[in-house]
Amino acid sequence: MMPQFALPLLALAATLLAPPPGTPQAAGQPDPALEAKVKALGEEAMAAQAKGDQATMLAKFDAIVTLTKNPDAMHKLGHFYEGAKDVPGASARARHWFVESATLGVAEAQKDLAKALEAEASLSDTDYALLVEALARGAGKAFNHEGDAMLKTLAAKYGAATRCAIDAAKRLGYVADDAQALMSRDNPVHWYRVRTGSGSAARGDRINIYGPAEAASFLPGAPYARLKVTGDGFTGIKVNRYPGGEGRYLEVKDYTGYVETPSAEGRRDVEMIVKTCR
Repeated sequence: MMPQFALPLLALAATLLAPPPGTPQAAGQPDPALEAKVKALGEEAMAAQAKGDQATMLAKFDAIVTLTKNPDAMHKLGHFYEGAKDVPGASARARHWFVESATLGVAEAQKDLAKALEAEASLSDTDYALLVEALARGAGKAFNHEGDAMLKTLAAKYGAATRCAIDAAKRLGYVADDAQALMSRDNPVHWYRVRTGSGSAARGDRINIYGPAEAASFLPGAPYARLKVTGDGFTGIKVNRYPGGEGRYLEVKDYTGYVETPSAEGRRDVEMIVKTCR
């Protein structure tokens, strides 16, 4: 997990109560209503601390950061949650604020996410995608050596895993979707194997291989995506002919008749690829 961190309460409070740079308050345009809310929450937090009520204190600081949207405060609050004892949901709130602050460009928060991703094999696909996406977005705003190294490690790991899966599918007799093979810059996702019949009567399995992609401008986490292999099937093949100039035609196979569940052989192929390459 992420490293433990002790932060004096007064130093934490000073950061939490400060608006982020560039807000109207910092530009000489105070927001009286916001200031009043922050002040009241701060007083409630200090009162809770005096009573030894850490859960309430953190909840009040959490509300302050939500209002002020201060990235540095988000990061510090994440560490404070991380060190909290006997506070329900503290671990989840710590991760939430590390993700938020990293996404907003706090370099040290990227370091925290990189540390969490050292144990990425134990993370669910959802948690992995959340952390990687935040780390990749933050890397576009501020550089952190540990974060950069982790992204490179993950890209290499899952790039190799995807290549392994594609090679395994080829060895098992699967062929790539024609249109993707011709048009896609990424590795083709869909791979087909005819089990019985031919042409419009062909039946077989499709293996779908998802891994790192080049769509970083739209999905910053795409180059670091985990390998995912699924299966389904088809019940026919249609050949489309496109003019290629000078009386020539380009023939592209279109696998038709989607079947949700692959054959027993197809399921075994998926299991084998996952076991071999993940």
